Amino acid sequence: MAQGGLFSVYGQVRRAPWDDIVVDGDLEKPEFLAFYVEHGIVKALAGWSRDQQMAQAVGLMAHRRDWTVPELLQALT
Repeated sequence: MAQGGLFSVYGQVRRAPWDDIVVDGDLEKPEFLAFYVEHGIVKALAGWSRDQQMAQAVGLMAHRRDWTVPELLQALT
């Protein structure tokens, strides 16, 4: 696994069980956002080397708490 980069977390990612964890990116690189989903809604995020998108996602989630993964990914593009 590559060294460097910044690992960021928003929300209670260690809480279990999650209905789904959706990864956008490459875990091996590592460069990704991971969306932790409960009842179809993103409840937490983790990211590595995607600082700008992570900050944007946190800002969006602070203003609206009912994002689905597709909606949040669309808002980040």
